[in-house]
This record gives sequence, C-alpha cells and structure tokens, in this order.
Amino acid sequence: MMEPSSQLVARQGYQSQNISEGSLVNYWGYAVRVLPCANDPGTCEYFEVVYGSHAVGMKYTGVLWATLGGILLILAVGRHFCASPKAAETVPGVVVDDEKNKTPPSSVTRLARSISAMRRRHLLPDSIRFIFGRTTRLQVLILVVLTGYLALFSFMGIHYQTWRTPVKAHPGLFQTRSSVGAWSDRVGTLAYALTPFSILLSSRESILSILTGIPYQNFNFLHRWLGYIIFAQSLAHTIGWTVIEAVLYQPQPAVANKWIKQLYMIWGCVAMILIFIMVVLSTPWGIRLTGYEFFRKSHYVLAMVYIGACWGHWQPLKVFMVPGLAIWLFDRFARLARSALVHYQYLPNGTMGFKAAQAVLSVFPDAENGDIVRLDFRHSQSPWQPGQHFYLCFPESSIWQSHPFTPLSLAVDRNGTVEHAYIFRAKQGETKKIASLAVRKLAVQDGSAKTTPVILSGAYGESLVENLTPEVNVLCVAGGTGISYVLPVLLHLAQQPGTPDEKLSLSGRFAAAKTCSGCSLN
Repeated sequence: MMEPSSQLVARQGYQSQNISEGSLVNYWGYAVRVLPCANDPGTCEYFEVVYGSHAVGMKYTGVLWATLGGILLILAVGRHFCASPKAAETVPGVVVDDEKNKTPPSSVTRLARSISAMRRRHLLPDSIRFIFGRTTRLQVLILVVLTGYLALFSFMGIHYQTWRTPVKAHPGLFQTRSSVGAWSDRVGTLAYALTPFSILLSSRESILSILTGIPYQNFNFLHRWLGYIIFAQSLAHTIGWTVIEAVLYQPQPAVANKWIKQLYMIWGCVAMILIFIMVVLSTPWGIRLTGYEFFRKSHYVLAMVYIGACWGHWQPLKVFMVPGLAIWLFDRFARLARSALVHYQYLPNGTMGFKAAQAVLSVFPDAENGDIVRLDFRHSQSPWQPGQHFYLCFPESSIWQSHPFTPLSLAVDRNGTVEHAYIFRAKQGETKKIASLAVRKLAVQDGSAKTTPVILSGAYGESLVENLTPEVNVLCVAGGTGISYVLPVLLHLAQQPGTPDEKLSLSGRFAAAKTCSGCSLN
C-alpha cells in the first residue's frame, strides 16, 4: 500500500510498516527500506525480492553503460590505429609500372581487407525494407543485438514467486504479491537508463561521431528504434503496476483509487501519454500526415516535457535524466557556437560582430517537377572537405528552421574567403518558401543582384576523398540536384596529378565512373 502524494519521493509507506519499527536503509534509485521487516513473513519475503532485484537492476544499468563505453573506446582506438592510408600521404604523380617492384601487403593487411570486403558484401545491403526502410543489415544487426541484450537484463536476477498475504486493516482479506512488481521496476529502470543514450544518438554535435568517425545522421535509425524500445519498456512497466495496484492488491477499488491520485502516478501517466504521442508522430505515416517540420518541432518540445515528467514520476532516478538534459543543452549550445564562429567577423563599419552571408538568388523554372533554386556567395571561413554539408538558415523565411545542404562547389581559399554554391529543387515547406521569395525578388527588374541573408552552421560529416589513394576505383552516381554530392568529388579528383592509366567514363546523365588511379576531366 502507498501513502499520499506528500510522501511520494521517499515512498515511506511502501512497505505498509511504521518507520518507528525499524531503521531506514537507502537504495540508490529506489524507495527507502525499513529494516528489520515487521510485516508478515510473505510480505517480508516479497520486499526482499523487490529490493534485491532493484539493486541487481541498477548494477545491470552500470554494466550496460560500461559496455557501450567499451565499444565506443574500441571503435575510437581502432579508427586511429587501423585507419586506411590517406590520399594526402601518397606521393602525387608517382606511379610504379613494374608490378614486381611493389611491396606485397602483409598477412594482417590482407586479412583486414578480406574482412572489410565481406562486411560490405553481407552487411551493407538493405534488410527487411518494409519494416526498417532503407537500412543496412549492419544497423539492423546492431539493433537485434541491443534488443537481445536488454531482454536478458529485463529477466535476469529476479526470483520469480507469488505470495498470498493478509491485509492488515481488513481481517480475512488477502492480496496477491508477485515478482511482477520486481520485473516492472526492472524494465522501467532500463527505460530511464536508455534515455540519455537515445538523446546522444540524436545529437547533431555528436560525440559518437567524434569518437567513431561515423556521420551523425547514421545514428538516426538507432535513435528511432531505441525510442520504440523505451516505449515498449514503459508500456510494460505501466501495465505491470496497473495490474498489481488495480487487481492484485486488496481491497478494491479503494487501493486503485488511492494509487492513481498520487502525484508520482499523475506524472507517470503524463510521461506515458507523451512518449505515446512521440512514437505515433515519428512513424512514417505520422510524418507524412503532419509534415516533417511539425514532427521535428513537436518532437523537441514533447521530449523535454517527457524528461520532466519522468523526473516527476520517479525522482530517485534523476541520475539518468540529468545527463539527458545536459547532452541536449550541449548540442543546442554547440550549434549556436558553430554559427557564431562562422559569422563573427569584421563588419563594414570596422567593428567585429555577427554578419550573415548574402546569397545571390537564381531560379530555373520547372512547373512539372518543381523550380530549381541556386544560391551563390563568398564567405570568410576555412575550407571544408568534399562530402561535408552545412545547415542553412534563411532569416527572411524563418529564423527557427535550418536545413542540410551539400555545397555544389569545391572549397578553395582565395584571399581568406571561400565560394559557396548550393542548388535545390523546391518541393514543399522551407524550399518552396525560398523559391517563392526568389521569384518575387527576381521579378523586380532594377539591374541589381537579388540576395537573401543566409546563416551557416557546419561543416558536418566526413570527407569523401580522404582515403582515395591512387589505386582506389571511384563510382559516382547522381540524379537531378543530387549532383551536388558527387560533383565536388569529381572536381577534387580532376585537380589531382594525372597518371598513365587514368580513365573517366560517363554513363547517361546520371553517372560518372573513375575506374583508375587519378582522374582528369580533359
């Protein structure tokens, strides 16, 4: 039985025992325990199982985070010591024609290449697309392993038993206690423990990307499905305790009425409703119905309120909510800092301050597929690498939105400035707004270039050409405005010193293939 909401944080009445009958023992992340137990033997055995299972569950959360940390450490170390040769480390223009003069690769190198080839062949293809979408088998395999790991931790270390115990205030009335309570607490604790990891997977300023070199957008699949797992755990936790409090405990409906009115339960219901809404809106059907912009903005708001509701539901487990909030706030601060570093420079009046880039607008009408918009501007900053992208914010449309765009141009530093060029097809949402803005401005024929302010954040992502050594074959495939992803790579290869066996092949209007060492567009 539980005391009113004024004692929810410590839940001192959880054991139906007067505190004066014993001493209080603190349990990390749980209600305090009164020892020695002065209840009937069955109730005392039940509490021994519940508290013991919770202690084991907290150890499992530590093992979970230690495992994740160990995997990240291995990936970070492996990235440093097992990196493939970089293009910058090769000698430009030097080609060895005599195969006999080449040093054969070592056994370790050949083994690593074989494993890499097998991984690409078997783990890169899509897996069960109608469920997971365009997701590689490797990502699905990671999800399956994580799910199995969590399933084991959800059931291990719990003594499963049922007790029939008397109700003190109602002689002759008995209630059922079972290990369902311990199991419900376990899955709830794991849902709390996974929350910071879920937020970490969604961060644009990703610590995971820094450690592993994997682009942040590649973690979106795990973020989404980890959210589904947290929802399933939360639902199981809710159903378990609802059955206990509304069915097994007696007398009814007095116990259920007293339980549902407690403040911690109200916050628990709020958290459950919020995560249910987030799950529905994050499905492909929800995004198509409401639009991506609504999903993105509502997801931020709902997620933050959800964390607050979790804190209100079970304050002793705030140890998992605080890191989640810290990761989210760091991500927001880092985004603002990136933009500030790119745009904080000398102003026309000679002072230092924030200055947006002025992009020259061009529109190429296409009534059937959507107009194409091009943006061109020069900005004072460090060059980026081919394959990296920026988030662009258009203040004349909305200061609260930013969208990823890959530069069409190759980054070349000329007198401290770099040329940016972007193209995109106007469909819906922000791109359609920018296209309409460009059309209106270009309709005014006064002889001046039509511009719009742009705020940059980036560059994000990894270089596509860092590991393109002379012996690497390159296949570039693009269609429509997707050419902006591959054109910088081709321009970069075209600038490299030529080699005798170079060859450039063009196929249709969608593909370009380099099947040799070096490349030339001449």
